[in-house]
Amino acid sequence: MATVTAIPAPKADLSKNGADGTHPLLTWEDYLTEGTIRGHYDIVGGVRYFMASPKLGHQRVALRVARRLETYEEAVKTGRVFPAPCDVLIRRTPKLQVRQPDCLYVTNDRLARQANYWDAGYLAVTPDLIVEILPDSDTPGVLSEKLADYFTIGVGEAWLIRPDERTVAVMVRGLTEWTEAARYDDTQTLQSATLPDLSAPVADIFQP
Repeated sequence: MATVTAIPAPKADLSKNGADGTHPLLTWEDYLTEGTIRGHYDIVGGVRYFMASPKLGHQRVALRVARRLETYEEAVKTGRVFPAPCDVLIRRTPKLQVRQPDCLYVTNDRLARQANYWDAGYLAVTPDLIVEILPDSDTPGVLSEKLADYFTIGVGEAWLIRPDERTVAVMVRGLTEWTEAARYDDTQTLQSATLPDLSAPVADIFQP
């Protein structure tokens, strides 16, 4: 996960996505009609923030997590994996909010509630699991804002991967806040707190 403090999208590229008061904020209607937007971003309060290109190490970790989740998908056949970039809709109004986790898993039962998910450019149902890979430049405030959004829509589990520490924190949704169910290092095997039989040797995640 890159920081959400990057500059807003260039006005020449996204004329409706201003943050300086001279351009209207991006609305749900704008979002649906704007076409394909390339790049990794979040939309926060109607403003799209592009993120810096991740380091190659980040990309390798993301790939290995996605592969592990895909193996799980094929084994249990209860859901689908979507790697970044995949827009997760937090809210349409009063100001559009969209997040892009590094990877997510959503059950088939939930996907069935969004009939157009295959062709849509966004996920309008709640993922069961989201994965965020945290750079050492990230701030607690940025992470807290993302987790608050995921909590709001009912995500049940979050993996917070810290490549600099070679750890994975498994967070679970409580009644009012996230709690850390477990923290694994590269000598241990990660166990999902909510998805049966989902596990992964942490060392494999950080393999070069």
